[in-house]
Amino acid sequence: MNATTKQGEVIGRLCGVHIRDKNGEVLYSFTNIRNGEVFGRIPADETPCGKRDLWVSAGTLEDGTATSDEGEVLFRLV
Repeated sequence: MNATTKQGEVIGRLCGVHIRDKNGEVLYSFTNIRNGEVFGRIPADETPCGKRDLWVSAGTLEDGTATSDEGEVLFRLV
């Protein structure tokens, strides 16, 4: 199953409870595939400590569409 942006661009594939890019890097993770909370990854080199990835709440997955808390579509599973 692919994850696409609202413009239709494929950003990765659903693998377990993660969206992974073509290199296998985890972009998003869910607590629950069905109506679950979505977490976005912040790579270690972009964090203050620079040593470990951070996972922050990015929004909610409902009916295959992940939206931010502000209602912006992050991606759709197709």
